[in-house]
Amino acid sequence: MEKESADKKLDREILADAKSQAERNIKKAEREAEGILARAGEEAKQHSGKIIGNAKERASAKAAVIKASIEVEARRLALAAREDTIQSILGESLQRMDAKSDYDYPGSLIGLGAGAVAKMSGDSFVVTLDGKDANSLGEQVLKGIEERTKSGDGRNIQLRLAENPSPVGAGIIVETADGRERVDNSFEKRLERYRAQLRREIAETIFPEGETG
Repeated sequence: MEKESADKKLDREILADAKSQAERNIKKAEREAEGILARAGEEAKQHSGKIIGNAKERASAKAAVIKASIEVEARRLALAAREDTIQSILGESLQRMDAKSDYDYPGSLIGLGAGAVAKMSGDSFVVTLDGKDANSLGEQVLKGIEERTKSGDGRNIQLRLAENPSPVGAGIIVETADGRERVDNSFEKRLERYRAQLRREIAETIFPEGETG
């Protein structure tokens, strides 16, 4: 076998050393790559966890908003339904009063008239009734108011029916003869004045367990 020359031996050793060094570099690079991938995977896992967490928070917040909106709408509808019921009762009450039946209508007119006179000064008044009421009940109502006022504050008052009065519906209007003081005790006006109080009383009666608005 031909003896290996020194140059070839040197070349072989250099190649072997280079190959060994390359293999070491490759293994080092592989280890570094594995480390980079591991860190990247961990970072990706943490990042995905943050994304999922943020998504859950946004979903929870949105669900809370939707729930609150539903509760507000349900409350609005419930209150609207209650208000419709209350207004229906008030409307039916006014219709029954306007019908002037099922109760002592003349007595009501006398009581309302005497109450109006009690709020005013003087002793001479003009009484306004609806046209039909003036024809059928006028004298009875005037006499009743005079008697009740006499027994109430001792005043001897003079009353007369208004001439050509405007329609007042059910109820009575009383004013001083000089026109300076006036009390409108028509049923419609009284309902307007006491609507808030009547509404509250009706609501407390029908919906005692809930909010009346």
